[in-house]
Amino acid sequence: MALYSSSEPYRLDLSAGFGQMVVQLPAEMLTDRLPQARSLTAHKISGQSGIGKLVQETLVDLIATCLAASGPEKYALSRPEQQVILRAKAFIRDIPSLTARAWQRR
Repeated sequence: MALYSSSEPYRLDLSAGFGQMVVQLPAEMLTDRLPQARSLTAHKISGQSGIGKLVQETLVDLIATCLAASGPEKYALSRPEQQVILRAKAFIRDIPSLTARAWQRR
């Protein structure tokens, strides 16, 4: 994974067989949450382990779920448990005593 800003020129040198999908979002959505985000562009974020893997898998699940439900036709997800996991995460996020920050204070 990597974050690129379309407001700054950049160049990608891609090896043979490389493929990607691009997700666009308004810069303000990220800079409102992380003011230094513009200085963190063009850095590779490993999706193989740790928080990078969690973010990558969650992002892919969110995009797949959104796409499957957004068109006039409904598409089946290859992993139906994605919807259950997303609902569970939303439920946990809405209960302050179940957040990571609350557990860190214990």
